[in-house]
Amino acid sequence: MELFCKHAPCGHKHKKDYELLSKSVVSYAGGLPLALTVLGCFLCGKDINGWRSAIARLKDIPDTNIVEKLKISFDGLTAVEKELFLDIACFFRGRYKNEGIMSMLDACGFYPHLGIKVLLEKALVTISDGMFDMHDLVQEMGHYIVREEHPENPEKHSRVWKKEDVLKICAMDVTKELDMIKAIRFECDSYDLVELPSVANLKNLRWIDWRGDLASPFPTNFPPWELRCLILDDISQKRLWRGYKNLPNLKILELVRLNNLIMTPDFGEIPNLERVILRGCRRLKKIQPSIGQLERLVFLSVEFCSALKIFPPIKRLKKLETLSLSDCPKLFKLLGIQHKRSGLLHLHSNISGKEVASYKKYSSNFVVTCWTCGGDTEIKNPAEDLVDVEECCLEEPCLPRNNNTELRFFARGLRKLNLRYCSLGDEDIDSAVWEFPNLEELNLKGNKFSRLSFSRWRLPRLKWWMCHGAQAL
Repeated sequence: MELFCKHAPCGHKHKKDYELLSKSVVSYAGGLPLALTVLGCFLCGKDINGWRSAIARLKDIPDTNIVEKLKISFDGLTAVEKELFLDIACFFRGRYKNEGIMSMLDACGFYPHLGIKVLLEKALVTISDGMFDMHDLVQEMGHYIVREEHPENPEKHSRVWKKEDVLKICAMDVTKELDMIKAIRFECDSYDLVELPSVANLKNLRWIDWRGDLASPFPTNFPPWELRCLILDDISQKRLWRGYKNLPNLKILELVRLNNLIMTPDFGEIPNLERVILRGCRRLKKIQPSIGQLERLVFLSVEFCSALKIFPPIKRLKKLETLSLSDCPKLFKLLGIQHKRSGLLHLHSNISGKEVASYKKYSSNFVVTCWTCGGDTEIKNPAEDLVDVEECCLEEPCLPRNNNTELRFFARGLRKLNLRYCSLGDEDIDSAVWEFPNLEELNLKGNKFSRLSFSRWRLPRLKWWMCHGAQAL
């Protein structure tokens, strides 16, 4: 009784009425501390009629069915809060409450910053050591809600996370209706080769996290229209798909350890992408230039892509806040060759303020513009027409005719910049004017600096920076 009243205080006008109702709740909960906590948080703040209604529902539940009793608290959530809770119960328990997961939940329209606060208040979710957690019985309740009506028919579940259920769905006939499924997470073993389920029937799939190889390339109709988040890990395809994919709702694309991937998909028909992550794609040589058209992109990370030599021009990344480019040494090696051979390459801010194509180390920040290059293209109006470095020979870096090669950067909205382990040295930044008025975090760890002079860097809001082995001047 004391535990229940702690979570549902009875300091009301008609205290005797609440005391009687409290005894009823304790009785129906069978004295189980978890149930008392959850039900107490659920009833807290409700009027006497709300209490009576909840207790009436408890009376209809067998004494032994604690999951159904806990479900009363779930039933009191809003529709969005219910979806948020079920995602955490099925996919995210034991995972860190970090920016990546919060972005996934936000991309699905769940407003997680508000919703998680509600789930914490109702004791349905806890945060332990920075990770999502919940009682085993609460998670069992979440699984029960997803599977209750069709426990043996995973194609009728809103969420699929068990390996045996995913394999069962993948083996189904292509005519099977799969429009109940909203999210799939699958981790297959190295010896498993699985065909994707019939994507044409996954009309309401909003995110898929697929970790493991496929028996065949992605079908032509992959991915589905409603997809918000696509995570692929350890898949052997050289290309995900050819041509354009019209994915108006996709907000997050994460490609990890796709070791045979040589080129990213075309981003031309994915206008609402907010996060792009490329990690450990060791043979990746080209990032499609259409990435420069992603006006809503906020987070861009390219890491451990050791074969990547050039980053495409980026013209319209106005909202980019976090930019991470680490362990991609060939990008910087190319710049070093140009620097040594021409003696003309330099860094400076975009004085005109006009948006310029952008290249190199850090997606939206940098641009090499070859106004007159060693190739066949001749630009008559250098103030308006720019030739991308991508069009120059990568084996023989561009050697300018008119001493006009410039490396420019602009990223006024950038808050985090990561250039770890990129083989940068003193010569790469000696003449640089780094002007990032909103930059708060800068990581230069693992480079080859012997000194760092901040005199030409304009970083008025810098709060944290890291660079081992270099003396700051």
